[in-house]
Amino acid sequence: MRLALVLLMACALARATTAISRAEDFYRGKTINFVVGFGAGAGMDTTARTIARHLPRFIPGAPNVLVQQMEGAAGLIAANYISHRVAPDGLTIAAPGRSFFIEPMVGTASAQFDPVQLGYVGGTGAQNTILWASAASGARDYKGLLAAREPLALGALGTGTPGAIVAALLAESGARIRIVTGYTSAARLIIALAQGELQSVFLSEDSFATQREVIDNKIALPVLQSKPVIPGVQLIGDVLPAARRRTLDLAQAGESLGLIIITPPGLPRERLDVLRKAFMEMSGDAAYQADIAKFDRGRMPALSGGAVAAYIADLARTTSPAAIEDFNRLRH
Repeated sequence: MRLALVLLMACALARATTAISRAEDFYRGKTINFVVGFGAGAGMDTTARTIARHLPRFIPGAPNVLVQQMEGAAGLIAANYISHRVAPDGLTIAAPGRSFFIEPMVGTASAQFDPVQLGYVGGTGAQNTILWASAASGARDYKGLLAAREPLALGALGTGTPGAIVAALLAESGARIRIVTGYTSAARLIIALAQGELQSVFLSEDSFATQREVIDNKIALPVLQSKPVIPGVQLIGDVLPAARRRTLDLAQAGESLGLIIITPPGLPRERLDVLRKAFMEMSGDAAYQADIAKFDRGRMPALSGGAVAAYIADLARTTSPAAIEDFNRLRH
């Protein structure tokens, strides 16, 4: 029995060593194209560029990683591109956004991909998304939001984005919010808030990566949060009626995973495993963690590609028609 176990372990080690050797031969001297679904300067772009700097150190053969911006449709342009226009060879990965995978589940016609069939390298981890109010608005907490004399102009990328849907849920529950859509990036939303064009935004803390002074100088104040990270700030789920929380869960599904790194469907498992292993090793690296901490202070531990794939498959299987109907009603 002991001899058999030793032989099995030796075979497993030999297979792993062979896989690493093949990956090293494949990636040495090559460049991985890293497609990012949002504009330069936003939090997701900053996170993606941090990953691009560190990930090559953990991929056998140390390939270059080149970031390519493919902004538009809240990540759907990038997701469609990698699903249909890219060879599944391990030389293109993507970070379309945080919630792009929800769109096919709720019947969005422009989402021309099956999220269950994509390859998942990993997720940067759950994060806290916050309803920020400008100091000039006078709203310091949720009670202040309910009592506002005039509805606060809350900026969003589009009516179908998670931020707009969460804002609509809050507005229907009594919050004094007026949703203003059409902004093209989180960076532009923050500028509008700082300049007084908007009085509120619904963004994660890392969205302020290159505009941290807006938080540090208390131009933006946290009024509600999705996770219990900031002491004394109420949870969004606690101020909504119980009947609306399934819709909230769907709208905030992307927060449970963080920024997701994907590959085209059909990438050979051996090559996907190499990328997954590199991602998790990078996520535990002190230099990477120090870089992330400069702009993102509220993120939970990174998730493996297998965990991300399982979460998305379960969400696709279990989301109820009623939640989808409510979700789609709020976005139009």
